[in-house]
Amino acid sequence: MKRVVVVGSGIAGLSTAYELQKAGFRVAVLEEKHLPGGRMAEEKVGSFMNITGASGLNSWYRELFDLCDELGHGDCLEKLSSFGTGTATDGKVEFPMSNAPTRYELLTSPMLSLRSKLRLASLLPDIGKARRRVDPGLIHTAADFDDESLSEYLARKVGRDFLEYVVSPLFNVALAYNMEQLSKAVFLARVAHITERDGYCFRDGIGFLTRRLAGMLDVRLNSRVTRIVRSDNGRGRRIHYDTPDGRESIEADIAIVATPGNRVSQIVADKAR
Repeated sequence: MKRVVVVGSGIAGLSTAYELQKAGFRVAVLEEKHLPGGRMAEEKVGSFMNITGASGLNSWYRELFDLCDELGHGDCLEKLSSFGTGTATDGKVEFPMSNAPTRYELLTSPMLSLRSKLRLASLLPDIGKARRRVDPGLIHTAADFDDESLSEYLARKVGRDFLEYVVSPLFNVALAYNMEQLSKAVFLARVAHITERDGYCFRDGIGFLTRRLAGMLDVRLNSRVTRIVRSDNGRGRRIHYDTPDGRESIEADIAIVATPGNRVSQIVADKAR
C-alpha cells in the first residue's frame, strides 16, 4: 500500500486525503496549527467564536456540496437569509453592503467618491473575460489574471475608497484574506460569478465539514513542515517537520502540499523537477 503525506489540513488538504484514503492509499495529514480546517474552521475563545476564514459558502462550490451529500451531511447546509458586510461606527452598521452589491448600491453609496463611481466601469472588460474563462471552483483557471495584487489592481483601476470600503470588508474581514497578498485573480473569479445575494453555511458552523473529515483521517496537529526532499532511494519523498516534542521526519511515496503558494516555495526543495 502506497503512503501519501498531505501537508495542510484545510478543506483542500482534507478532501484530498479523504479521496486518497478511499482509493486505498495510506494517508497522513500534517497540520502546523492546533486545530484542523485552515480557513474553514472556528474556535471558541472564552465567550467569543473566532472564525478562521470564510463565514459562508457560495453556490459554485459544487464539489463541496457533493462531498457533503456523499458523507450524509447534505441536510446540514442551510441558506443564509443575509450574507454581506458593512462599515460600522460605535457598533452601528451605517453602510451595509450585500455579498453581491448591485450597481444601484455602488453608485448611490456615500462611501465612494464620484471619481471612483465613474471608474467602476473600467472593471467590466476584465470581469467579462473572467466570466467566460474562469471556473471559480477551480482557481487555476484564473492563472491569466494572476499578475498583480488585488490592492494594487483596485487602487489603480478604481480608487482606494472602493478598495477600503467595499472590497476589503468582504475579502479581508468576512473571508480573512490578506489584501496585500491576495491576487486580483481571486477577486475577478468571485465577482464574475456571483449571481445570487444569498450564501450557505453549515447549521453547526463553517468548520462542520472539516471537523468531520479530520475525524476520519490520520491528522497530526502542531506539525509544521519545514522541508520536503527526495528520499535516499530517489523514489519517494522525505518530509521534515517540527513538533512541540522536537524535529521529526516521515517517508512517503507521494507528498501533496495543500497550503498557500508562498509556503510551497519555502518547503519544497526540488520545485523545478
